[in-house]
Amino acid sequence: MNAQSINPIRLLKDSRTLLAPIYKSVLLLFIPYGIFIIISLFIPNKFSFLLGFLYGISIQIVSRFSAFFYVYQHLINSDTTIYNSLKFVIGKYLQILLSYVLINLITLPAILLLIVPGIYVTNRLAFAPYAIVIENCSAADGIRQSWQLVKGKWWSVFWALLLISILVSIPIILIPFVVANAFGVSGWEVLLGTSLSLYANIISSLLVGAFILMSNPILIAYELLLYMNLRALKSGEENMLIGIE
Repeated sequence: MNAQSINPIRLLKDSRTLLAPIYKSVLLLFIPYGIFIIISLFIPNKFSFLLGFLYGISIQIVSRFSAFFYVYQHLINSDTTIYNSLKFVIGKYLQILLSYVLINLITLPAILLLIVPGIYVTNRLAFAPYAIVIENCSAADGIRQSWQLVKGKWWSVFWALLLISILVSIPIILIPFVVANAFGVSGWEVLLGTSLSLYANIISSLLVGAFILMSNPILIAYELLLYMNLRALKSGEENMLIGIE
């Protein structure tokens, strides 16, 4: 079992296959993000940070993990609805939020001490919120399960998460430069949202937001399959493995 490793490219392909019949339904759960992007364009910068923080600890958590639960139910061939997924995750909201608080409390000392220990601990605890949703457990149990799941598979998880992060980051970085070129302004300023061209800033923000919105379902499916593979490897259920070499 230790000789098996997770293949991120295969996981990505399987994620697209898994998501194909339910993509539009999953996308509905991320509509609040689109609304947030539009609203953030019309408020002062000093308030946008506060709005982003409030959105991140409330609506974003519910949307993200409702989508995660919905895709999981589809994966195990269990009939569910968007409403039922939302209802379930809202019931687990406090535990999910608590898991993030605990993760930050645990990882912050490691990050302050040295970057490498911080990365190691963050990777080991990355799946705590997912465990809460799938295993229907508490925040503390989710943290323990994530720590155990990643044990012996740290590098596989690291490369899998790094690859998907790079694939998502490339368009997010390139879009502002393409927009900047069209308006004849600095790409770096558009990327940072400080360009003197208001239209360039707005169009770039909308395009980046649209890309993130459209890619979120794929990210959810990818992370779900990664979690399920770790669980299968840990329990020895070889017939459940997806994207394994």
